[in-house]
Amino acid sequence: MPPTDELLRLARNTTLWNVGLIASAAATAIATVGAIRANDRLQEFKDEKLNTFQVEAKRDIANADARAAEANLGSAEATRRANSAVQQTETARLEQEHLRNENLKLQSRVEEERTARLTLEQKLAPRRVSASQAAIFKNTLHLSPFHNTPITVTATAIAPDGMDFANDLVAMLKDCGFNTTLAPGTVFISGDPKDLELVAGRDHHKMVPALAAALLKAGLASKPIAVNDATADADRLGIIIGVKKQ
Repeated sequence: MPPTDELLRLARNTTLWNVGLIASAAATAIATVGAIRANDRLQEFKDEKLNTFQVEAKRDIANADARAAEANLGSAEATRRANSAVQQTETARLEQEHLRNENLKLQSRVEEERTARLTLEQKLAPRRVSASQAAIFKNTLHLSPFHNTPITVTATAIAPDGMDFANDLVAMLKDCGFNTTLAPGTVFISGDPKDLELVAGRDHHKMVPALAAALLKAGLASKPIAVNDATADADRLGIIIGVKKQ
């Protein structure tokens, strides 16, 4: 083969090799560019997702803050209502306590008025001897020294309830063994005796304390019981009914 042909063949092969290298380099460049573009797109996608996540996160945080603020307001309102309820309860308790105290005062006033009325009625009521008073008198009095002892019951004219009271005393004294006499009618006695007055001659002086004690314990006389022991009649023993003590 002539030298010229060989050179042409070598030149053509060299050219083909160079073209191949250039094509390979171009393919590498194209691949590199593609990879760069793909990487850029991936980065853009990542950035977009990150931005979306950040936006949504900010929105969620804002919503959470709003809900927390609303919850705080609700809690504050609940606390206010609870405090208001406590205050209302305390106010109601104080009002109830005030009403209870006022009611107690009213009850006390009513009781005082009732007691005062009963006391006044008792003072104004005519004197009589009840069965319980007669029993107390009899149980208190030591009967042996008084058995068959003469005693006179006298009602004065100044005592409106004198005769009824005198009749009751006579019945009570007879039941205790006294030899009892009721003075006829009402009499006028100087000095206007009050309540009950005992008259005792010298022979009955020792009987006066026991008789007076029994009358007081039975509630038939008021302290002090007047005693007239200066009578000239040594054997006299009597009860004089004066006006009721007020």
